[in-house]
Amino acid sequence: MVQISHMAIVNSLTHSNRKRDKMVNQRNGFTYMANITVLSAALVVFSFVNDGKNQFRILLAMVLFLGTCTSTFFMCTIREPKLTQMASELEREYKIKTMGEEALAIEDAAKAKENVGGKSATDWLKEGTFYVHGVVYMVVRVAVNVTMTV
Repeated sequence: MVQISHMAIVNSLTHSNRKRDKMVNQRNGFTYMANITVLSAALVVFSFVNDGKNQFRILLAMVLFLGTCTSTFFMCTIREPKLTQMASELEREYKIKTMGEEALAIEDAAKAKENVGGKSATDWLKEGTFYVHGVVYMVVRVAVNVTMTV
């Protein structure tokens, strides 16, 4: 969940390509660390608990607890809307200086007509690229997970 959330807002967190690349690399590093942590916890649980049903229950509880903690930490510490609002304000100021207020008002009116409600879920389901990106992402995740398992 944290990885998907981070992918969704990484472009809003910074406008620097270098910083974005660094954040993506760190996210991937933490993904590998999470996989190694789960595998290490499984090794410990399977070594010390003999009952097969309890082994997986204990492992499940540990993973759910760690996942809940990291997700809560991510959601409580990342402040994306404020940065997005600041970026929008700075972009507006820039456009006022370069285009003038009248041209900006005309552009804003055209955008308002275009984006009355944004895209709904059904609009996204009608997009072909939505499925292409979904399939590519799933294939990459399977490759990463298989690599980590091996």
